[in-house]
This record gives sequence, C-alpha cells and structure tokens, in this order.
Amino acid sequence: MLLFQMVLSVSKTDRSVPSPNLLEASSPETPDTSDTEYLTLRIDSMCTDVAVSTYGVAVQLGLRGIRIIDKFHVGHDGMYLHLLSSASKSDLVSILYRKVDPKCPDFVAYYNAMEQAVVAKLTALNVVFHRTAALVLKGFLEELVDR
Repeated sequence: MLLFQMVLSVSKTDRSVPSPNLLEASSPETPDTSDTEYLTLRIDSMCTDVAVSTYGVAVQLGLRGIRIIDKFHVGHDGMYLHLLSSASKSDLVSILYRKVDPKCPDFVAYYNAMEQAVVAKLTALNVVFHRTAALVLKGFLEELVDR
C-alpha cells in the first residue's frame, strides 16, 4: 500500500505591499512587489493498493481529506477561507477495481460470478462560493494561463 500526504502552496505577487527599502520604492525601474501565499492545496492522504493473485487482480485508490484554502480572504469566523473541503477522517473518494478468473474456486460464492467489478464510494465535499474570492481566483487563473 502506498500512502502519502501532500501540501502545495501557490504564491501571488502582491503589488500593494510596500517595499522595505525606500530607495527601491521610489525608483520607477523597480516596482513594489512581494510574493504572498495565496492558495494552499492540502491532501491529508492518498493511497494506492494493488494486489495480484493466481486468479485475478485488484486495484484500490483512495483520497482522504482534501482542502483548498484561500489565504487572501477570511470567512465569517475570521479564519482563512476554505473554498473546498472534506472530512479528514473518512475517504472522500474510494475506487476498487477487481478482475477475477472464472476458474477461481470462490468465483460464484464470493465474487457472485462477476469477472470484473468497479465499486466507487463518494462522501460529502463542501464548496464555499465567496464572490470576491471567486473573482480574484478567476483573475489569477487568467493571469496564469496568459503566461
């Protein structure tokens, strides 16, 4: 079983932050810029499990606890705005693929005579739509695509 955690942050140039060096701030060749953390993608865990046996193969994929956090905007509780989130204690997505040879001794009793099966389980995903945050995100993505 392969299991890992991932955190990815995206920075955005913020032209409204003043430069610490006053000489640089007054020079037209060096505009005021600083990188500020904008979005954070956090995946609490992702797993991949592959099993190969005499009579078949099974592959399972799982994704648990995903969050996209906007660090430019805050929610009504004063915390960073979680644009996308799910519970971290249960799988958001779980997919199981199984292929079994009909010659397997348990083919009828355990596998219900199915040669191939896909089982997908999904849980709740919370999405927050914040008008200002959505407009800033749209502008950021357009700027990113234009590069």
